[in-house]
Amino acid sequence: MTTYLEKLPACRATMRVELEPDVVRAERQKIVTTFAGQAKIPGFRPGKVPSEVIEKRYRKAIDDELRDRLVRLGCRDGIAKENIEVINVTDIDDVELHDDDSFSFTAQLQTAPEVELPEYRGIPVTVQRVEVTDHDVDHELDHIRMELGEMIPVSSRSAQTGDHALVDIKTELDGVPVGDAVSAAASLSWIEGSWLPIHEDVLFPGFGSQIVGQGIGEVREFDLVVPADYRIEELREKKLHFTVTVLELKERRLPEWNDELAANLLGGQGGMTELRDRLRERIRMGQVEERNREIITQILGHLDSQTSFELPASVLAQETQRQVNQIVRRSHMQGASDGDVMEHKEKIIRYASNQAEANVKTSFILRQISEKEGVQAEEREILQYCAQQAHEAGVSVKKFIGQLKKANMIGDVIDNIVRVKTLDLLRDSASVTETDRAPHHCDHPDHQTA
Repeated sequence: MTTYLEKLPACRATMRVELEPDVVRAERQKIVTTFAGQAKIPGFRPGKVPSEVIEKRYRKAIDDELRDRLVRLGCRDGIAKENIEVINVTDIDDVELHDDDSFSFTAQLQTAPEVELPEYRGIPVTVQRVEVTDHDVDHELDHIRMELGEMIPVSSRSAQTGDHALVDIKTELDGVPVGDAVSAAASLSWIEGSWLPIHEDVLFPGFGSQIVGQGIGEVREFDLVVPADYRIEELREKKLHFTVTVLELKERRLPEWNDELAANLLGGQGGMTELRDRLRERIRMGQVEERNREIITQILGHLDSQTSFELPASVLAQETQRQVNQIVRRSHMQGASDGDVMEHKEKIIRYASNQAEANVKTSFILRQISEKEGVQAEEREILQYCAQQAHEAGVSVKKFIGQLKKANMIGDVIDNIVRVKTLDLLRDSASVTETDRAPHHCDHPDHQTA
């Protein structure tokens, strides 16, 4: 076999393959022998048909099968000979079976990038130390107490901070319903019969304070300037005019903490001491998860800044499309129409492209590290992963594995396990500097913004 490889930009390559006549004849003979064993031709016993008869009767089928076999053989052995990592064969050109029985073709290849890894062990990161204070536990108790609070109708007074108000809201921009001016804000034009918690930043910053003191049945009108970082770009720093009617009010009556209430939350076992211990451990676990995520984020950021290489165009295109699909699906779940999505099409594609580039680059860096470190998915890890996923899906492990095999997704499971183990290796080998945790600011549990 003779091969000629030309590397091209964007992780592409062209490989010309030439196979010698003896290789071609050997493959042809194998095909003819197979045909002879299956052919039913009058005048000949099964398996006793002469080769020349088989070749004459089935010439086209034999030639077609020969070309397919030789292309597969040439690609496999040529890639091995050139010692390149190929993601896929994108096209086959110039296929020729020559008169002297030699065979040649040209394969268009999508190759994996050549990644020159920086030092990836001992990457310096800085994170907050894991430390649970009594204030953290008290804060969590406040949240639980708020969730256990009972909503009681109020009729003898006006709205106060902390109440919930049933309101009708009309929103205008320059004298017209805001949705007529900005289609993406159509849901804000008229909000009818919606319960809102009354605090400073509900709906828009400053909105809550405008309805404090408003009585049931009272109508108020006021203007607010939309924040510069608001989610709908066309509304940023615009002045909106609101007309708000309070229809009903409710206040939240909170229970007092005692051992009996704590025991109810603990399933009848223990009191306040046990509840605080349980919450302390839950908060600690959350801080550990947060710390681990931050370490990985900083590690990947470091590796990204220290490496530069071309990305395979086909892989990048596939990941970009996946990101676009996710954004569109998420937008629809949040109430956006097809028109809203099309209006932001360019921005969606730009964001998806940037995210895809980061994801693909990271995946190749991690893959290179896993290969260098010999990270593999062991059989017990694959079974453990499948057992967990099967349990969550409510099916047997055997059925779940069967579904994976049918969908040809076992490789995805292996890749996921290897990726997680590689990230664990990087995190465990990082050079970690710990800082004091930032002061905890109490946030309102009913906090919500538009």
